[in-house]
Amino acid sequence: MLGIDREEQDSGTIEAAYKEKMRALQSIRSSKDKGFIEFLKEELRTARLTLTKDDRRKAYDESLVADSLQGFKDWVKPLLAMGFVPKSVYDLMLQTGVKEGLDEAQAAKLVKELAAEHGATLQLEESSSDLAALENSGYDDADEDDDLGPASDDGDPMFLDDLDPGTPATEPSPTSRRAPPPKPAGNARGGKIQRGFYQDQGGGERSGAGSSSPWDRGGSAARDRSAWGRRRAGAESAATSPAQSGNRTRKESTQRQRERWQNQGEQRQLSEAQRMFNLGAKLCRVADQVHEQLALYFPPQNGRNSITYQRNGVSYDKVFETEHKTYRDALKKFQAALERAQALGPAGDELKRMSDGNAGLVKTILDEIRQLKLKRLAGMTKGEELRMWQGFISSPRPGRLTKTVSLL
Repeated sequence: MLGIDREEQDSGTIEAAYKEKMRALQSIRSSKDKGFIEFLKEELRTARLTLTKDDRRKAYDESLVADSLQGFKDWVKPLLAMGFVPKSVYDLMLQTGVKEGLDEAQAAKLVKELAAEHGATLQLEESSSDLAALENSGYDDADEDDDLGPASDDGDPMFLDDLDPGTPATEPSPTSRRAPPPKPAGNARGGKIQRGFYQDQGGGERSGAGSSSPWDRGGSAARDRSAWGRRRAGAESAATSPAQSGNRTRKESTQRQRERWQNQGEQRQLSEAQRMFNLGAKLCRVADQVHEQLALYFPPQNGRNSITYQRNGVSYDKVFETEHKTYRDALKKFQAALERAQALGPAGDELKRMSDGNAGLVKTILDEIRQLKLKRLAGMTKGEELRMWQGFISSPRPGRLTKTVSLL
């Protein structure tokens, strides 16, 4: 009323403010507003007496503390409706409590009590438990055939075709994950040669070195026509084919491992993007509730023909600022979800479209709030102010902003 701080104690400052306001009222000569002017003069006298008389000042200070405490509670309760209160919102609660005259410990205690009363969960510290849980999900159920292979120094899987063939072999650490080694191809060859040799010898003696006998390992043209020669050729072919087949199998397995690793990374990113989107939707739900509370200060919802400047010690300006801050926090969440969805490619197209649309709607609401503030700064009559607020509180809020998506 006097245009000074509510906790001002200096009597000289109070008296100077009183005289300045009184002179301004006395300078108005309009008979049309005479009744209202006399009412304002009486309010000024009451305010000066309240701030200068000790007994009235004591009661006034106690009422300020009670109003601040109740106002802080009324401000916090709508924010607890989201069920989960992020660390940024919790810090904002503590900062607001300090501004209302509480110390940080008192504000934290009060917020925790209200959270317990409403069944809300407070994020007291920055946490990445959800991401950690996803990243630490093991691959114990994976087939041996799809093992991720040895891990590199930075913890990422080291695929077989990523190794330089010219790199000398090194002994991996005991904790490294290894792909099972291929079976040696020599076993098959030796077994087939021995069976062919003993089955086809028929008890005959082998000829010496340099002999032209078809049984000699040097062989002759007749070797290709003999049973032993055909079996030996088959053994030589079998000796090379398992290694080639094993290389192809390892490359195919490596490709499957890489695809699975990439798919799991995409799922983690998509899950985080969905979590950000849902936080933005919950904040919009809270902002809608605050918007409904703001409407109770203005006709016809307040049942009067004029503006109700305070309800239960909470001014409509404070409720308006709460709505503004909540929408700004919601915009940040939608923008974070959009950034994560854009990095996913086609897998995040649907979420990208939803996040982009919601961010655009919230920006429209924030622009409407900014325009309202600019009009208030420009100055207006009581009637113009009332019509401006009635237009704002009657503006619809899109229902799609409060819809969440199902997490993976």
